[in-house]
Amino acid sequence: MLRPKTLQQRLFLFMLLPVSLLLLGVGAFGFMTMRTMILSQWEDATIGRLERAAHRVDMKLRQPKDLIQMYHRAAGSPHGRAVQDWIVQQLRSLESVADVRTTWEGAPADALPALVCDPPSPAAGHHAAGEHSAVFAPCKLEITTPRYDASTECDAVIVHSELKAPDGAVIGKIEVLIRLDYLLAGAIPPRDDEGFTVYLVDDCGEVILSSTGERSGQTFDGSSLESATLEASRTSYYGTVMGKGRPPREVSGFYRLHEAPWSFVVVAPGRVILGTLLTFRDYYFAVGGGMIVLIVLLIRTTAGRTVSTIQEVSHAADRVAGGDLEVMVHSAEGGRDELSRLITSFNSMVVQLQERLRLKEDVDLAQEVQQSLLPHHAPTVAGLDIAGRSEYCDETGGDYFDFIRPTGRDAQSIYIAVGDVVGHGLGAALLMTTVRALLRGRLAMPGNLTEVVTDVNRLLCQDMDRTVTFMTLFIARIDPARREIRWIRAGHDPGLLYDPLTDAFLDLQGGGPALGIDSAFVYEEGSRTDLSENQILVLATDGIWETENASMEQFGKDRLRDVVRRHWRLPASGLVEAILGELDEFRGGAARSDDATIVAARVGRT
Repeated sequence: MLRPKTLQQRLFLFMLLPVSLLLLGVGAFGFMTMRTMILSQWEDATIGRLERAAHRVDMKLRQPKDLIQMYHRAAGSPHGRAVQDWIVQQLRSLESVADVRTTWEGAPADALPALVCDPPSPAAGHHAAGEHSAVFAPCKLEITTPRYDASTECDAVIVHSELKAPDGAVIGKIEVLIRLDYLLAGAIPPRDDEGFTVYLVDDCGEVILSSTGERSGQTFDGSSLESATLEASRTSYYGTVMGKGRPPREVSGFYRLHEAPWSFVVVAPGRVILGTLLTFRDYYFAVGGGMIVLIVLLIRTTAGRTVSTIQEVSHAADRVAGGDLEVMVHSAEGGRDELSRLITSFNSMVVQLQERLRLKEDVDLAQEVQQSLLPHHAPTVAGLDIAGRSEYCDETGGDYFDFIRPTGRDAQSIYIAVGDVVGHGLGAALLMTTVRALLRGRLAMPGNLTEVVTDVNRLLCQDMDRTVTFMTLFIARIDPARREIRWIRAGHDPGLLYDPLTDAFLDLQGGGPALGIDSAFVYEEGSRTDLSENQILVLATDGIWETENASMEQFGKDRLRDVVRRHWRLPASGLVEAILGELDEFRGGAARSDDATIVAARVGRT
């Protein structure tokens, strides 16, 4: 199955083509509806005219037929002969009647009714006084086809009826000659210039009279339309018949008489009847076709501009995807439609991408600077094996660890610091670098840990008095030679001191708020002077034990202690890698939600 691949193909298939087909369908439906209406109107008008003509002829036939029926009913009455004579006189007085004839057939004397006064005349003749008046049985009236009558010297039809005795024997007949010219006077109009032809035909298809004036020997079954019309007139009193062709070459209408076995038929050229419709069709297809072309062109032009604009935006988007952020799409001045808004949004997006790219470059630079501030290699300290690592969930973070060598008489010792700024990202990174600078600067001057951390906190509070940002810190000073450790915990989690000899963990507690909260607070240090070989100090941020897996379960400090317990024999760097490795395995496919920092320091031989 062929599927449209481009927007233009979809536009043609789903818009232009359906609209064109819809317009053509509406036109065809309108044409057929109007055709039906016009034919219905012609049928009503034609059948009405034929009905009036038939009614006129029926009325002229009805009167003599009624008198003939009266002639039958008068037989056998007390004054039957006088009544019948009077009826004959009435028939002869009718304008349409050319002659009245009665014929009597010879019959045995005992077969004649008792009321017969005179014997029947052996020959046909006019009805006269003294002709018998018998009791006749009801008889059927029949009408002959028109023919020329020599005695009346005119074309006539004969309405005749057999006269029968009560026992059914035919004893005579009565014939009434009706002038054809009077009978059909005004019923059939002359042939007009539009080609309409009116016929009067009998049931056998013989043409009695037509508007062309031709009658002799003509039959009304010479074509398929005539045959169909003749057949329809035998089963229905009126109707229309369509000829072959579209439009039909000829159309006929018929109406059958009630008083004679004849039918009026009109045959008309289809183009004359449907002339208005055909004119409408020609105008419709000319004007409608032009309108369809115009509508399609308008849709094509408008949609073409839309497609062109969308293609331009698409090509510009491809260039942006390729790294070209200098591209811009130009729209019509003052445009307020959807395409103009799309172009405006696209251009705004490109500008924002440019700004985001510059911001990304700045963030990358900040990341590079921050990473350079973290220790790349642990310093070498006699009697101490140390290692540390930070992993950020964003390009920059707020976790901090540092190894700082003092100068002077304490050069054999080392400061280990681990901090965590609330939040993460660029802002946290800025605060982290600030604390790092303050801490390193203060450690370069004389003073113990209490003085150092108190001064750093005071200076930080001066800069952060208008913010709610703070940083936790755990800083320890380890002197391997003296087996001594001193520390301050400023809002940070306690450090873990593991002794593999006793398989016990000691929390390096201490009190104090995070840095940047209370400028007047004086921190107090804690200390131990009983460090032994293979004891391990583990410092970390909450990103370690608060790491969650896909089931929202936290890693926890118990797992951290278990990892230290199982891998304590590894060097400090190996222990750091083991902790981070099991942390990644625990997290699985879940995304990292916080920065994570781990520092390990093993006490060795001095």
